[in-house]
Amino acid sequence: MIPSVIQRGALRLASLAQGAPSLSRGGLVLVLAASLAGGARAGVGTTQAEFLKIGLSARAAAMGGAFGAVADDLGALEHNPAGLGLLNNSQVSLMGVRWLADISFFAGAGAHIVPYLGTVGVGINMMNVGEIKGSSPTSLVKNFSPSSFLLRGGWGRSLLGNLTVGVGAKILHEDIEDYTSSGFALDGGLLYTPSRGITVGLGLMNVGVASAFDEERDPLPLLVKFSAAWKGLESDYGQLVAAVDVDYLPGNLPKPAFGLEYWGGRYFALRAGYAVKETDLSQLIGFATGIGVRYKALRIDYAFAPFSTLGTTHRVTMNWEIWPLVSLPIPGSVVGTLRTVSSRRGLPPAPPSLDVAADEGTVLLRWQAPQASGIVGYNVEFKREGDRKFKKFNIEPTASTSVLIGGLKSNVRYYFRVKTVDDANPPRESVPSPQATTIPY
Repeated sequence: MIPSVIQRGALRLASLAQGAPSLSRGGLVLVLAASLAGGARAGVGTTQAEFLKIGLSARAAAMGGAFGAVADDLGALEHNPAGLGLLNNSQVSLMGVRWLADISFFAGAGAHIVPYLGTVGVGINMMNVGEIKGSSPTSLVKNFSPSSFLLRGGWGRSLLGNLTVGVGAKILHEDIEDYTSSGFALDGGLLYTPSRGITVGLGLMNVGVASAFDEERDPLPLLVKFSAAWKGLESDYGQLVAAVDVDYLPGNLPKPAFGLEYWGGRYFALRAGYAVKETDLSQLIGFATGIGVRYKALRIDYAFAPFSTLGTTHRVTMNWEIWPLVSLPIPGSVVGTLRTVSSRRGLPPAPPSLDVAADEGTVLLRWQAPQASGIVGYNVEFKREGDRKFKKFNIEPTASTSVLIGGLKSNVRYYFRVKTVDDANPPRESVPSPQATTIPY
């Protein structure tokens, strides 16, 4: 896909080409690239803000854009805001894209986990085209410098262990020659894990309006996204992720995309994908591949995609988890709420907070002791993503407010919670603490 400012610029170049002996290489490529906008013949050039369709996340791009049900990093801001609720901890991301005709995109994003609220993310995307001009001083084509930028925000939260919701908002602005356009759009998404290793997603993107460049106002590229992902071969030696997205833009046929990601251990990933596109240039358009490397909290991803005679695109993303995880409450478990029993003595209060730090196959849990008397210890519970029930970690209540859990599988998401145990006879447990989640390296 190409930005609408580029698309309109290309059409302007084409319409004025009769008076131009020749155009710059960038102009010629833009004219050719205009045929790729939308990825299908129907509906081409009928929406504004086409740059909303360009994926900037290198990890997602290397998987052919099939990322709607995988979205467990800052790429969720683009592909499914519900994925923000799956972030292990707060993080920042920087992205760079070398696109066609020497066009460049730059993006930055960040997200922070807020206790009792969820994960809040923000980001900015910018496009750098440079000056587009005819190669002849007598050309009728007026020099112009298309540009666009996008400010976005999002929120995501796990409502249950297997259901996550999210919403997002975007402010966009485009410039071409003497014309400008601004707009506002909303996104929404759901992620559901019916069983271990399987996630399905639904997204509704770009619901909004934009001002017209001149007399004509075009809608934003509304997108309905259906997605599914499967995670298998989970072990210390690797993990395989297979994903499929089906994108539907009104006025076009549904377009599927397929992606694979394989982590060969903890530190290195191989990716490949294919997005079905209808084009007259080459059947290679739509293929993508890439790699990822990770060391503890830092991950760098690279993606490569060919565009036939138009050239190739390159994307690089750096993702850094910079703050420790803070906990989120489990809906339905009110921390500190007392329940009466026959002895008229209330249940002990739950720990008011729970923090978790991941390492290689282990996690360190730390929690705050509740203000109450008669507490003899705590029971720690955990479960893997997709499991419906928590399992008890310790046999006897631990008197400590921290515990190290080992023997966990790498690249697998786990959920944790803690219950207070009192000195009643028999001992009684509190309601669960706020829930914490992470993925061991």
